[in-house]
Amino acid sequence: MGEVIRRHEPGAYWTQDSPIAGAKSYPLHWKDKEAFPLAWRSKRIVNGDEDSIGLKYTVIKNDTGAEKGKANASGIDKTHE
Repeated sequence: MGEVIRRHEPGAYWTQDSPIAGAKSYPLHWKDKEAFPLAWRSKRIVNGDEDSIGLKYTVIKNDTGAEKGKANASGIDKTHE
């Protein structure tokens, strides 16, 4: 999912580390936020439908659901705004 976002959304890019999630958390930077698609995948496998990857994408795409400096339930952080 993260790589699909990176390829289709202007300005999206990966880094290895995050000040929020730590070393080797591989955040995807997109729309002035950090998102954690690798963690999304793991949560989806463990929790099933309640951790919808599509919903997380929609939240980012619509730019809703997170306050600056705080990750919401979708793992989206607006620290970089």
